[in-house]
Order: sequence, then structure tokens, then C-alpha cells
Amino acid sequence: MKSSVRRALALIGIVVVHDTAAAQLPLDWSLRPGRLEGAEASTWGLRYRLNVEPTRIYGNRPRFPTARSYAADLGGAVALRSGVTTEPLARGSVDLGWRIQLQHVQFCTPEDDPCPPPFRFDYGYVLLGARVNGEADSRANELHGALGLSALYRTPRGTQRGLWPLVPSASVDYAIVRPLASELRDTLGVELRAHQRVTVALMWNRIALTTGVPDWVSRARLEAEWRYFAEHGLEDVVEQAEPTRGTYVSIGSAYELTGKVAYVRDVFVSWAHGRHPTQERRKAWLVGGTIGSSR
Repeated sequence: MKSSVRRALALIGIVVVHDTAAAQLPLDWSLRPGRLEGAEASTWGLRYRLNVEPTRIYGNRPRFPTARSYAADLGGAVALRSGVTTEPLARGSVDLGWRIQLQHVQFCTPEDDPCPPPFRFDYGYVLLGARVNGEADSRANELHGALGLSALYRTPRGTQRGLWPLVPSASVDYAIVRPLASELRDTLGVELRAHQRVTVALMWNRIALTTGVPDWVSRARLEAEWRYFAEHGLEDVVEQAEPTRGTYVSIGSAYELTGKVAYVRDVFVSWAHGRHPTQERRKAWLVGGTIGSSR
């Protein structure tokens, strides 16, 4: 337990960055301390998240801009009783590839001085390329690394009209997974061999009513995540010992307090149920507040 806490604190140390650094980098971070109410126990926990996205591509041409790009994400949870958390201790990924900005920009003629700002619409971006990721279960007994191909769609930040806020960010990836440490495989007497994994994820982040409603109503947020994985090429004894596929679902609501309460982004409640590739199926409620940037 002590070693798990030390690992978590080291990871959280990466997340807590100076305000000046946050202003220079296209990142969003958050810390969510709160009370965990699990199926069989309750405890105090902390969920953390660090997301780095490329800035928008702007160009004076009436087509979808493209460029080599990246995206990175690190998240997880730590608790006084690690067996209560539904999330891994750490789950991170880095995507490298070619980005297509789903955004028309205005064409500038030679007479335009200065050139008018980009306009029309911003539907986010698609990133096609390679993904490197890793995941450790809440007790740090199972550690997996993976390398594969990925297709990522990220919705834009900011206000979008109509039903557009209901559109989720999404990713699909195929990877070769290599267990780096595995208590299960040690117990079964199985070598750490590579296998295959397909993962599909949908994420709705901070959906809000922003048109024709009072400010106190627009501060309400909805958040959700759906994640599915399926593994192939595992040894028979491993397949018999644990499921080779699983689904994880998280649903929550939050009330925005940015600008109202110092250092607090929101108060929230969320429910999660399911399993990740490195840990068993669990469900729990988490109630607390969010400290972090509001980019």
C-alpha cells in the first residue's frame, strides 16, 4: 500500500504545474479529491487528470488545415483503500501522427489588411497515427505497456450550438500489449508475453446548457465516459483466470464554481462501474470538488 501511494504522489507531482507553465503549454489539469463509496467499503480518494492537446491550426485557406501533431493524456485515481477505486492508479497515452483540423477558415485576398480572423465553424480535429500507452492497476500489481495504431477524434472546447455538445470525443486503437509486471501471471507460472488488444472509447466532457438560460443554470455540467476493450492471443490459463474483454462506464454531474470560489473549479458527483484491462470489475460513487485549470 505504501509503495502504491508513493507512486501515485510521484505521478500527481507531474500534474501540479506552475501557473506560468500552464499559460505557455496547451494543457488542462485537474485534481478531484472526494469521498469514495464502493460496493463493499468507503474511503477518501483523489482522481487526477492531465491532458495535453495541440492548439488549433489556423491558415488563410478555405480548406481543412493539416499538420503533424500529437496528443497526450495521463489520469488515474489513488485512495486510502486502493481496492475501492474503479480507475487504475495510472493510465497514460501519447498519440503521434497526422492531424486534420475540421475547421474552415476565411480566405484572405491581397486587399485584406489586416486579414480577418478565422470563422465559419470549428468541429474539433482528427488525429491518425501511432499510440503508446501504459496502465497500472490500483494496487500497482499489474503493469501493461502497449504500442499500436490509433484514430482519435477530439471535440472542440467552448460553446457549440444546437445538439453539437452531445457529440463525444472518440478513439479507436489496436495495440500489441506487453505485460511489464503481473502478479496474476506470476501466480499462474506464466511468462510475460505480448498479446493483442482493441480499445474503443467515447467521452462526453463538461456538457452544459449555454443558450437562453440564466448563468446559474449554465454552470451545471454533465460528464460521461464509455470504454470497451477486447484482448486476443492470451495463454489459455490466463483466459480462464480473468475476462479477456470488459466495459467501463462513468456518469457524473458537476456545478461550475470557477470565478465564484477561489481555487475550486466545481463540485461534482459521479458513478462508475466496470473494469479496465489491468484490474477487476468494480463500482463506486465519488463525491467531491475539482481543483484545476479551467481552459
